[in-house]
Amino acid sequence: MQEALFRRLSPVTRRDDGTYEASLIFDRDFPGFDGHFPGNPIVPGVCELSAVEILAQIIADDENLKTCAILHTKFRAPLLPDDRADFTLTMNQQDGQLVVSANISTSQTPNIAKIKLALA
Repeated sequence: MQEALFRRLSPVTRRDDGTYEASLIFDRDFPGFDGHFPGNPIVPGVCELSAVEILAQIIADDENLKTCAILHTKFRAPLLPDDRADFTLTMNQQDGQLVVSANISTSQTPNIAKIKLALA
């Protein structure tokens, strides 16, 4: 699944305010839709969490970073086939861990999810 997510990510850009942006298109061939749910596919929340982890690895230039704690998650709306999920991320060091906070939105829905992970 990680490779499927990575292939669908746009390049990460750093904004002047220190946040990072990237997008990911969940095309109909995305394997996360398999069995989730037949006839009414939605992106599994674990795929959104994995995308945030991958983005943190890219930003930190460290592919060995792994999630060691999920500090906060709030899924407010589903991501559907052909949705382009826009990620806005902030990162900082806290208690020896890298903490990444992400907001996910689409052009139609501004608050799809909020995710906060600790990585080490």
